[in-house]
Amino acid sequence: MGQEERLARLYEHLEEAQVVRGYLLWGGLVVAGASFLPSLAERLAEETGLGAGFVGTAFVGAVTSLPEVVVTLSAARLGAFDLAAGNLLGSNLFNALILAWDEALYPGAFFLEAHSSHLAAVLVALAMYGLVLVGMSYQAARKLAVLSWDTFFLLALYLLGLLWLYALR
Repeated sequence: MGQEERLARLYEHLEEAQVVRGYLLWGGLVVAGASFLPSLAERLAEETGLGAGFVGTAFVGAVTSLPEVVVTLSAARLGAFDLAAGNLLGSNLFNALILAWDEALYPGAFFLEAHSSHLAAVLVALAMYGLVLVGMSYQAARKLAVLSWDTFFLLALYLLGLLWLYALR
């Protein structure tokens, strides 16, 4: 049995109207929750003293990436590894494009208003993209414990980036 037949069997019991209702319901719930997120994050930053840049990068970034995590893990479980990688890389590229939209809609100089600690996040993100590029070009034959070398360094870079952002707050 091929991949397509296996996927068709998984979802054959669902009707189109049921899928559309579920999509609209859960999508609406995500949009409603997301509308409260900026004010909650700002309050968290003020009350903890962590700083808006750190809270935005670490916590809001993690929370808003949860849908990508679910889609990526689901795609990987189905064996659709290209879909999993494309989802994450495409989502990050689209999120960067949103900054251009913000700049266009903001009446002042959007990037001048942002805290300079975001430069650290950009540098870490570029380094992580470089590691992804190297990892996709040079496929590791074996893993170090549970992680391949590139995944280990991605995790290490992310944690070091969080420490750097925390220090810059």
